[in-house]
Amino acid sequence: NLVLDNFKIWLGSGGDGGNAETSTNCDPGIAEGGKGGNSGNFKMTASGSFQINSFTIEPGFGGNGGNAIAHGKPGEDGCPGKKGGDARTTGGDGADEKKKMGVEGTVNGLENVTVGSLLGGDGGDATSNPGRGGNGTACGCGGGPGGKGTAKGGDGGDVKFTGVGAVQHDASWDSPGNGGDATVSPALGGTGAGSAARIDDV
Repeated sequence: NLVLDNFKIWLGSGGDGGNAETSTNCDPGIAEGGKGGNSGNFKMTASGSFQINSFTIEPGFGGNGGNAIAHGKPGEDGCPGKKGGDARTTGGDGADEKKKMGVEGTVNGLENVTVGSLLGGDGGDATSNPGRGGNGTACGCGGGPGGKGTAKGGDGGDVKFTGVGAVQHDASWDSPGNGGDATVSPALGGTGAGSAARIDDV
């Protein structure tokens, strides 16, 4: 037989996704943050009767998504200067916090079960730094264009609780994760070299 009286359990939170950053000599530079990990679950069994007098479950948090930073390499100087490297980033998604409570057999006192707040993981930030264009090296040589950059912040994790019977859960305290920020730095074009003109005496 199993009796739960003034019993409380804290579930583990999910781990954060890994961060990613490229070196500065990539064309294109591509980085993607890792997805946040899911929080823990649990299971209880009893070979005889199962009586709940007071039982509180505190869910863990969904893990945050990892940040991503990408750098495009600078364009080489030349005639004309070369284009700078592109940079593309995607922040990791925050973990969903979706919990479902199931019961098999006869469990008495489900109305005495309280499930705490659900918190989804935040999405990771994405930052792209495309490379500058190369400079012109001789008269009349144009500078290269700067690289292109794209960035997408990670999605915040959703939250949802699916209960059973009279289990208590106040969804007004649940909070989905925030989406990550996305930033693209402007890439300057290379400097062109001017042409020289001569006016001869007549």
